[in-house]
Amino acid sequence: MSCNIYVVFDYFLLINSLQNKSVTEAMTKEVFNETQVNGFVILGLSDSRELKVPLFLLFLFVWLITVLSNLVIITLICLDIHLQKPMYFFLCNMSFLDICYTTVTAPKLLHDIISDDQNVSFIGCMTQLFFFNSFGSMEYMLLTSMAYDRSHGRLAGWMTAPPIKGAWQSR
Repeated sequence: MSCNIYVVFDYFLLINSLQNKSVTEAMTKEVFNETQVNGFVILGLSDSRELKVPLFLLFLFVWLITVLSNLVIITLICLDIHLQKPMYFFLCNMSFLDICYTTVTAPKLLHDIISDDQNVSFIGCMTQLFFFNSFGSMEYMLLTSMAYDRSHGRLAGWMTAPPIKGAWQSR
């Protein structure tokens, strides 16, 4: 993809062009911008070398706690027979989505904090954006289905419960 830009950059180009062409032709030279973007440079939280290791350890600790706590939730729900109910099924799926959601961005963040190479390719950026948005959308759909299941369960229990005689009558 190219963009036409009309500028005069070089004095010597102007002098050489004046010898052969008119002044207006010499003053407008067509220059094509054929720059291709191969990636992006991610600017970190800090350029200080002293803060790289503490920031890396902080984000690594938060990410590991997130992944391990969600794995504990999944394991407990799968192992305990009393937790084999729809609400816990949704909670298990929510924990799995939380693992996926945080794993999309955290490893790249950790790599960029600790290394000097902070470039990300265009394809890598679009891939990360796709998965980040996909897992985020799945999480919202799961939350919607959890809310629907919860409200449907309350209404179904209320509709099928035997009426309590005299509870609504005044004395």
